Formats: sequence, C-alpha cells, structure tokens
Amino acid sequence: MSAIRDVRGGAFRAAGRACLLIAFGVLGFAPARAASNFPDIPVWINVGAWKDSSTIAGLEYRCIGSFQGPLPDSVHRQAATLSVRFMRDRATEARPDFGGYRVYRMQNTPDSSKAVLIRRFSINPGSELTWNFSRVTKASSVSALLNNGAGAFGPRVALPTGVTPIAIAVGDVNKDGKQDLVVATQGATTVTELFGDGNGGFSGRAELSVGVFASDLKLADLNNDSRLDIVVTSANSRDLVVLPSNPQGGFLLPISTPVGKGPSALALADVTLDGRLDFVVACGGSDSLYVVASTLTGQNLGFGTKSFTAVGSRPSALAVGDVTGDVVPEIVVANAGSNTVSAFRTTATSSGILFASLGTIPVGIEPSGVALRDVNGDARADLLVTNAGSNTVSVLLGNGAGAFTPQPDVPTGTTPRGIVVADLNGDGQLDLAVANQGSNDVSVLNGNGTGAFSAGSVVPVGVGPRGIAAGDVNADGKPDLFTADFSYDLPYLCSSSAVDDSIVTFVDPDSNGRFVKVCRDPGVEGGRCGSPGDSIFILVKPPGPHDGFLTWYSITIEKKNTTDPDYEDLFLPDTLNNFARCTDPNDRGTCPNLNHKLRNLAGPLEPTAGPTANLEKVLAVPNPYRGSEVWDQPGQSEVHFINLPSQAKIKIYTAAGDLVRELNHNDTTRDFERWDLKNGAGQAVASGIYMYRIESALFHFQSRLVVIR
Repeated sequence: MSAIRDVRGGAFRAAGRACLLIAFGVLGFAPARAASNFPDIPVWINVGAWKDSSTIAGLEYRCIGSFQGPLPDSVHRQAATLSVRFMRDRATEARPDFGGYRVYRMQNTPDSSKAVLIRRFSINPGSELTWNFSRVTKASSVSALLNNGAGAFGPRVALPTGVTPIAIAVGDVNKDGKQDLVVATQGATTVTELFGDGNGGFSGRAELSVGVFASDLKLADLNNDSRLDIVVTSANSRDLVVLPSNPQGGFLLPISTPVGKGPSALALADVTLDGRLDFVVACGGSDSLYVVASTLTGQNLGFGTKSFTAVGSRPSALAVGDVTGDVVPEIVVANAGSNTVSAFRTTATSSGILFASLGTIPVGIEPSGVALRDVNGDARADLLVTNAGSNTVSVLLGNGAGAFTPQPDVPTGTTPRGIVVADLNGDGQLDLAVANQGSNDVSVLNGNGTGAFSAGSVVPVGVGPRGIAAGDVNADGKPDLFTADFSYDLPYLCSSSAVDDSIVTFVDPDSNGRFVKVCRDPGVEGGRCGSPGDSIFILVKPPGPHDGFLTWYSITIEKKNTTDPDYEDLFLPDTLNNFARCTDPNDRGTCPNLNHKLRNLAGPLEPTAGPTANLEKVLAVPNPYRGSEVWDQPGQSEVHFINLPSQAKIKIYTAAGDLVRELNHNDTTRDFERWDLKNGAGQAVASGIYMYRIESALFHFQSRLVVIR
C-alpha cells in the first residue's frame, strides 16, 4: 500500500448532535410543550426499556405502573427499543369528549403527515383490543366514614359515582325514611343519587340529568311538597339549575336561569323574608355575589328577581346566617384570590335585595370553605374558614354585631377545602371536619366549647376530596362523614391487571420497524377502514441492515366517539367553553387543533442495542452505498459504522491510501457512528472503493466500502 498522507486540510471535528437532557435521572429528551390554548402533554423519550418500581410481572416492558422515582436500573438496554413517557392531563381527561391518548411514531423526519399511529389508550370500544393495547375506563367515587360516636371513624367505604365528584349532600331523597346521598360531578351532566339502606350501606344508584356540569349542590324542600329538591350551579355554563321533586316520586325536568360568570358556590336561605328559600350564589368568574329570589305558583317552582354585588377576588365559598342578631340573614363570602372574607347585611325590597358591607375580614391563604356556627356557646354566630394555601382553619368569634375576633389558626392536612361543623365525638361541643384535597384525608378537630380546637383523628379517604357532608345514615344518632373525592382512577388495563399513573410509560420494542394499516374493507374515505373495528396494524421490517433510524414520538388526545367508527384525534367544538373556541362550532375547519402532532413532540433518538465489547461484528452499512438509504435526511447521505464499542477511532482512506476522514466515536448509548460521505474539507466524496480502519484500545479492524453515486 502507498504511504498514507493526510489530505483533510486540518483537524476534523465530528458534527455535534443535539444535547440530551437528564429526565427522571435517565438519558432522555426534554418534555415537549404545547402552544398556548393547547392541552400541555409533556413527552419524553429514552433509549432502552424503562422499568420502574411497579412493573407488572411477566410484562416488564409492556405496561408500567405508578412512577415512584427512578431506580438505579430504571432503563435497561434492549436492542432497537425506545421508552416513551408522557404526562396525563387530568383536566382534559375530565372533559366529556375525552376519549383517550394516542401514540404516534415518525421515522427519519418529524413530518406529522407521515406519523404512524402505533398505540392507543382508549375509552372508545373497537380495534385497540385487536392490536394488543389498553382499554381505558374512568371511575370516581365518594368516601363514606361511619362514626363510632367517640370521634373515631371506620375505614373508608368507596361508593362509585359519576366522574370527578365535587360536592355532596345528605338527605332522604326518595321518602323511604332512610338517608341518601346526592353527589354533584364535574365530568358529567348528571348528579348521582345513592340510596341508603338505613344501616350505613347504600343499595342502589341513579344518575339524574341536570343538563350541566355541576360545581356545587344543595338539597331542600323548595315547593312545600315535603320532598327534597336538588339545586346545582354550573361554573361552565353560568347556570343555576333546580331539579324539582315529583310528588308521585322521582324528579321533574330541570329548570334553570343564568347568573354571573363562573358560579362556584351555592347556599339556600330565605333572604327575601317571604317564607321561601332563595338561591345565594358566589360567582368566581365575575367576582360577584348573586341572590335569586324563588317563586312558587301552586307547587311549580320558578325564579324571581336577581340582585348582585361585587365581592373580593375569586369567591370560592359562602355561608348564610344571622351574624348581627337582627333575625335577618347575612352572607359571608370566602375570596380565594384576595385571602379575605366579605360580609354583607341584606335588606329585602320590592325591587330586590340591597347589600350593605359589614367589612372585609383577612384570613389565611386561598380561603376555600366557610361555615357559620356558634362554637363558643354565646348564642352568636362564629366564622370558620378553611385556607387551602396555608393548610389551616381560621376561627373568628362573632360579637353579635357583625364583627369578628380572630383566634389562633388551627392546622389541618394539605390543601383543606370543604368544612362541616357537628358534634362528632358526643361530648356536647361542636367539632370540625375538614376535607384535605392535597393529603387525601379528613382532619377531625375537636372543639372544647370555648372556640378553641385541638387535633383529633386523621381519616384517610379517596384521592382529592373537596366537598364534605355530615349526616346520620345508620340511625344511631351519630353524625357520619362523606367526602366528594374529586380525582378519579383511569386504569390502564394490561393482561387483566390495572395500574394507575400520572406518568404513562410506553416501551416501543418495534421502533426499528414500520406499522402499516391493513383493512379487510379498505373503504373510500381518507384511508379509513370501511367497517367498524377493522383496524389491523402489521409490523413491516424496515429496509436497511441495522437500527440507526432517527425516531420521533408524538402524543395526542383521542375524541370520545359515539357515532363514527373511525376515532379521530380530538378536534373541538368546545363543549365546555373553556378551551380554545371555534369561530363557527359547526365548521371544524375553524376550530383550533388541540393536538397538532408537532405540538406534543419528542425526539429524535435512535433505537440501538448499545456498545459492543469488541470489534468482532463491526460493519459498514449499506455496502455498497447506492445513492441513498432509508435513514437519509433530505439533502443528506450517510453510511453507518455499526456494532462499535463505546470508544473507537474510524479512519477512512481512498484506495490509494490517502486519508479522507477521521471520525472519533465516544458514545455510551449508541453502537454506531455516521459518515456523511464527505471528506475533512466538507466536500462530497466521489464514487469509488474506500478502505476503513477502526481502532479501539489494542484492537483494530480493516475492511472495504463501495460508494456508488
């Protein structure tokens, strides 16, 4: 061989690749972020197979459960395998049109028009079971805690309800002499009725349509028929809705009237002093307080005069009671955005209610629940406020003239929301029970009759309790507790085992392949299969001898579908009116695409088996190179040197022995190095026969490579 000469014109530096981010303590890409007004679905990808602390036996790389922090061996090297992780969007999952998640793969280009749907986590029935993936169902519940009379409560009993319960009330709704539960849910336009059996259990369930997604709920006999009516507010639709009882049993059709924006809390009281209960509503979207008078013609309910006044920022809860001793109800409103309580005296007139401020009372951070009760035995109403941001209850003793004296705050669990006042331990003094959304429990605070409270029991409940109610459901004279557990389970079913996770991991063991959709009846519209459920994906082995394909992944949200057998990505019209709105709800072209595949994109990475121990299996591929290869990017050409150890030096020569290019391979993840078919000066090499030498430690390997342009 001729003497080797360096014709590169300077030292060669390998082209830099994008930096990888340490995500969850392993090598991966930063989470993709959605644009404004789009659901934010962070996505990560990692080389190798993910395995965490709740792996399901026998399916180690198929279905991963609750993420409890990375273990030292969380990512396992596995040939041609990538792990995709994405963060669930629970707000989107609560939408009635949410149908599931989709995983798309793009190879060699992030062009979303070439994205291939490879997996689904779907609520929709159909083809997902055909190609071995997960069927998803949503389930929520409320917690029942039976009181032993000494302030201790039995273990939680979960009672299934509609999705995302937010408020709960106790009463004999079906007139059988036994206490029932009624639950407002934000994920459905119904309320759930649970029929009590009189012994502390519940023997049936009914879903009652109210036509809106409820934000609060109360029970009362509004039409004097000795049967309870159901009243709800809806922060999404700005509606106040009454479901009147039917004298023959059950309920009549709901009636409604609009109030201010974002009605978030509700109370019932005779504010107009006409002997009928009126509707008092705090509107968090308009920072206002509404009083809607009730009307009654025979036993037909209606709505009368509406009166309103401004309150503090983001009112979240309210209570009605006589705080001035004039036997006229006053209203207190907890303002979560301004950390205050607004108090108002009301005066009924022929034209509506007049509001007179009794002052603004500072409390803790983000007040979220409020109650008025006499907790120190002086026959004057006292004020009790849960503070979600400071994890306390503010206790303020009333003086009977509309003013309050603050007492030391009482610690609670994390993010306290709802509050009820009752004698829970049978000592004749009023106690407090607080639903803690952040710590998933109820704090029982024992009162001593002077306005002071001490820590009692902490009772575990379901996930995210917000509403709380007390009532005696087993007729033992002791108040039992019930919480509306706002969160829900979205189990991913995997070989009959269910797991629940806020971070979903999907390991793609076929990432060096292509899925091709095959239909028995191809159909004629947009590539859709012509028959429902006919969506079979076949793995087609890619061209090319190894796994060096650039791979991107995208996560989108699937629309819940009741009519079309082809389940599309979620485009709106927006049924809840709180995401990006359509210009014309009847024209899908005017609706923002909430799941553009490039908005929720992660990559690229290359699936690889990882470095080899020696040079025994080193190859240059393809060989010969014939003008292009499937992994080539537009305007680029590549030859890959594969099966490399973690450190190696690659030298490429002409047949005459001139050094063309030197590549330094230093990579603990990939087992290959790219050559862009250019010399050290950045010029494309010509067709011909080239020699390459690979050196690693004390070993070397030499062979030939043919380039045909």
